[in-house]
Amino acid sequence: MKIALKNLPSDLHFRPELGISQSGAVLEDRLEITPPTEAPADLKLRLTTLDIPILLGERIGVGNFGLRAVLGPVFSYVLKARLIEERADTQTMSNIRSQTNLLRVALQFGFGVDISRFRVDVRYQNGFTNLYEDTGAETFSIIQATLGYQLY
Repeated sequence: MKIALKNLPSDLHFRPELGISQSGAVLEDRLEITPPTEAPADLKLRLTTLDIPILLGERIGVGNFGLRAVLGPVFSYVLKARLIEERADTQTMSNIRSQTNLLRVALQFGFGVDISRFRVDVRYQNGFTNLYEDTGAETFSIIQATLGYQLY
């Protein structure tokens, strides 16, 4: 959805969005195991979030071709958080949603190309909110690529 605001120049637009995202990370710290004869485990984090980007954008182009840039905050609500512990022969999944900050805030900016009704976007998102409630500065940085088709 694109909403033009009365006091903005004609190429500038307000673009609120709503989406569900799944993101993940491989944690650098390997889980320490006792006894030491067992293989260490790799840890992976999977988050499913409801995302509400509120973006301000500008489009430059002629006819069916255009370049776009967007910038704005993203508000996210964690729907699901899983920690996956992988060893050579087993995989264990834990629900860690209760340990995470359920509401997260980030800044997103990106660029896009319009060719006729097709759209390609690449955005970078830098988190401001710590991932966990009780630990230090662990935030998410995300690169997002989307392909779209404009229906009307």
